[in-house]
Amino acid sequence: MIDPGLQPERTVLAWRRTLLAFLGAALVLLRLAAHRSPLLAAGIVLVAGPVAALVSLDLRRRYRRVRADLPGSASRWDGRLPLWTSLFAGLLGLGALLYVLSAPR
Repeated sequence: MIDPGLQPERTVLAWRRTLLAFLGAALVLLRLAAHRSPLLAAGIVLVAGPVAALVSLDLRRRYRRVRADLPGSASRWDGRLPLWTSLFAGLLGLGALLYVLSAPR
């Protein structure tokens, strides 16, 4: 029999890996953009940092809520975590597009 307490931990670890992957992509983009456009690099820092913090805080809040609801009830799903993660991915894509468009011709 599978322990019902393991599923929230696996889910949290998956979300954390996703967040770390996005932060890694943001750091790579930051390093590339710092040489070409300091303004774009500053924008990446000012946007990626708070969005990553929002994802992390929402992840912690959701994990605590799921653990509190664990004994037999279904957890409440509000969809904010995928929303923040999608926002982060979209902003990284926008930053990458701006980086490509800022190339000297």
